[in-house]
Amino acid sequence: MKKHFIIATFAALAFFATACGKQDGAATDPSGGTTTERTAQNQQNYEAEEFGVNIDFSEINPDIMQFVETHFPQTGIYNCHQTQHYYKVKLADQTKLKFTHTFDWVEVDCEHSTIYGVVPASIVPEQITAYISTNYPNNHIDQIEKKNNGNWEIELNNDREIKFDANFNVINGGNNGGGNGGGGNVSNYPEINTFVSTYFPLTSIQYARQDGNEIEVKLVDKTKIEFYLNFDWKQIDCEKGLVYVSVPTELVPAQITAYVNANFPGKAIETIEKKGNRGWEIELSNGLEIRFDSNFNVTEIDDKK
Repeated sequence: MKKHFIIATFAALAFFATACGKQDGAATDPSGGTTTERTAQNQQNYEAEEFGVNIDFSEINPDIMQFVETHFPQTGIYNCHQTQHYYKVKLADQTKLKFTHTFDWVEVDCEHSTIYGVVPASIVPEQITAYISTNYPNNHIDQIEKKNNGNWEIELNNDREIKFDANFNVINGGNNGGGNGGGGNVSNYPEINTFVSTYFPLTSIQYARQDGNEIEVKLVDKTKIEFYLNFDWKQIDCEKGLVYVSVPTELVPAQITAYVNANFPGKAIETIEKKGNRGWEIELSNGLEIRFDSNFNVTEIDDKK
């Protein structure tokens, strides 16, 4: 990701970055303190799963480096960030990886990879490979994730998500909970039905399911929406939308719309996410990711390309 600009607060965080190869609490900053001695502001940013702290390339843990060299030899590491729970690694081909703080991989996302459009077979348990070969012979695995409870979750290139227990038994039927033909056009949540019919009247709900503290909704046109349990929407993703290729204007704050129109005329907002008191994040059709604080001041622009 090519940085266009970043405010001083973000730049300052680099001086407190904990190297991937160092243990929490053991890394020192220029003032001689450990990670446990970061200021409250730095700790808040450190804990933010969305951003984390940038790790210098020379300090990326050897286990992570070896994992990439073994399973992704045709590309390399673009950047690495440490969050409260994970190391997030982005490769030069847009593949995304996630590791625990003990350097065990937990997630591989090749959905947007320009080289590895399929999760390498060397990473996928043979039981999962066998299941996909038998039941979805014309599809491949875009994403795979290891859950803390030993379960697994994969996503195929047809957007079908399949969950397995620790013994590799399928636990969601491989159909996103919506039957072989999708989940119909309504959910079990009247509030979500109303939201979709109001802002996305030209499509309908494929499925809606609760995952932890959020409700994931996928529309028939491949738009994805995330809601909190109070039915306040968190994220809207129209990047793959077949009908709604941009976020409906009514859902975008006027300040963000004005900024995009003034600085990137003709570019559509494909995704938008509320970050609570940390502001907002959008992605444009040209690949730019723009972050705003709660007062709609731009804090960072990243180029995914």
